[in-house]
Amino acid sequence: MRQLENKYMVENIVRAAINVIGRRTSEGYSLIVVSNVTVALSGKYNFFKFVKIRTTQYTEVIEVLSVNDEINNIDEKEIADGIKEFVENITTSMGRDAGYFFIKEVKEELPYSIEKRLDDLGIDLNNMQLEYLADKKKYGVDIKNADVMKYVIKALFDILDGEIGRNNAFTTMTGIVERFSTKYEALKYVKMNDIRNISGIDAVSIMSGINSIEPKIVGNVLQKIIQ
Repeated sequence: MRQLENKYMVENIVRAAINVIGRRTSEGYSLIVVSNVTVALSGKYNFFKFVKIRTTQYTEVIEVLSVNDEINNIDEKEIADGIKEFVENITTSMGRDAGYFFIKEVKEELPYSIEKRLDDLGIDLNNMQLEYLADKKKYGVDIKNADVMKYVIKALFDILDGEIGRNNAFTTMTGIVERFSTKYEALKYVKMNDIRNISGIDAVSIMSGINSIEPKIVGNVLQKIIQ
């Protein structure tokens, strides 16, 4: 027996996408966006044909999302590949500002059991978010180098904090920044702040000079750090 039914997993992910987009726009718009993506992907991933989204306005009395039980017969590998592409497609379709935080907010919507199962299937939402930010030029996100660098370093610090504790997280990230700064100029504008003993400050500070560096170079540095 599968650890989690495909139906339960897909239903939660699609519903999370609808909720996140709906908060930033409207419910009607979110239903159309998500429905368009599932229909487009159904030609490549057959299981999306089992996902039905009502785009009517009668949402108070009619369930907007339904997933047919037959989806449980689909191989998990296909489900995993389809879910990953679903998240990627919606992220890019949301455009600049909304797409920037989409994956993070979807992750926060999901039950821990779903997030854990996605990890088991090779879908790491944290890494997807970091890769999106690191490759912002590809996705047309009009934000400054300093914003991207700060977000990624802070996100990595938070991940390590949860896994190995604050002291080790600070030591690890400080070591990476200091070691790589001898090779990558962009990291000379990055400073890790010791928040283990001082409250009320950010874990990382970025000097504005980093904005003058070619975005592609900054993206390459972030990819190295993530790896």
